Amino acid sequence: MTAAMMPQRRLQWLFLLSGATALVYQVVWTRLLTLFFGSTMLAVSTVLAVFMGGLAIGSALLGRRADSAVAPVRLYGWLELGIGLLAIATPLTFATIEQAYVFINGQATPGFWGGVLLRFALSCALLLPPTVLMGGTLPILSKVFLDAGGTNTARSVSLLYFVNTLGAVIGAVAAGMFLLQWLGIRWLLLTAGLVNIGIFVVARRLPAVPRAVPEAGAGVGPATAGRPAAAGAPRWSVPAVAAVAVLFFSGLAALIYEVA
Repeated sequence: MTAAMMPQRRLQWLFLLSGATALVYQVVWTRLLTLFFGSTMLAVSTVLAVFMGGLAIGSALLGRRADSAVAPVRLYGWLELGIGLLAIATPLTFATIEQAYVFINGQATPGFWGGVLLRFALSCALLLPPTVLMGGTLPILSKVFLDAGGTNTARSVSLLYFVNTLGAVIGAVAAGMFLLQWLGIRWLLLTAGLVNIGIFVVARRLPAVPRAVPEAGAGVGPATAGRPAAAGAPRWSVPAVAAVAVLFFSGLAALIYEVA
């Protein structure tokens, strides 16, 4: 393994841990919101909807930031720090939204579905901030690997996604079957939050991944290969709209299956 590859390998290990903590939080949030809603189905639906929505928002907003980031590895570290601190603060945040619900419900009578929508809105205050930060981690680390160039940038990014998903599997199994029973909610959140903070510390100490240098006379460097020129960027075409529609309904169906 070359010295230039070392930071990338370490980032993959960090992203494995990041994926594990994300699903630890999802398991804990489902447990908390089951108590909040009084129904497992409503709790699972809320956690999935807000979790995936937060990832989408974070990917869209922070993905734009990734393109202009001077030090994307450090930016990734700051996101992990924010995730960890918000996770550790979860018990306080959850107690706050519970009190807010009791207060608002005491001032009005929203009815069953009004109460569900109110609890959903309050749950967004708990779940959206950390999940938006989580959504920014993949595009930012993808930027690092794309900047590094090479002939297999697509493989590098897909491997990054695989590593993060593998970590998510490990985190879900560990939290749901063992850690929640052994540690309880507060200590599990503290432990997972410290892991995110540890990722921040390590990421801040990693050397910058060297960017690929285009060869002399080359019109397009590895980091920009495959990207359309701004002046000639194609507009939305019928196949592109169809592809987006297919992705939209594919995601919709996948989450229906998960709830069902």
